[in-house]
Amino acid sequence: MKWLPVFKYDITPRQWSDFEAMCNFHQDSDKSFLKHNTFACRTLENGHITWLGWSLREKRYIDPDTEETVMIRTAKDLAKVREWLKEYFDMEIGFDLQIELRDFKGFS
Repeated sequence: MKWLPVFKYDITPRQWSDFEAMCNFHQDSDKSFLKHNTFACRTLENGHITWLGWSLREKRYIDPDTEETVMIRTAKDLAKVREWLKEYFDMEIGFDLQIELRDFKGFS
């Protein structure tokens, strides 16, 4: 088993201006994944659950090199999506939810 670094942190103090350009990109750019996909993700004790558009997936990590998908579901209507949001993310949407999903091949 080999551990690989994923994130590197330092303790350099930062200002909002250090992040402003990338925040603006994610909110405003047509190339941003965040702007054109409806999703939520939550970490679990040994994995994560992700809702993306009409799909819900849960992955568990067995060890640093192994993960398994333990659940894949597809919704056919907004009622099911709202049910998922409440059950898995403790979210209640009180407005007309518009599902947007752009070409995204990394959701597995």
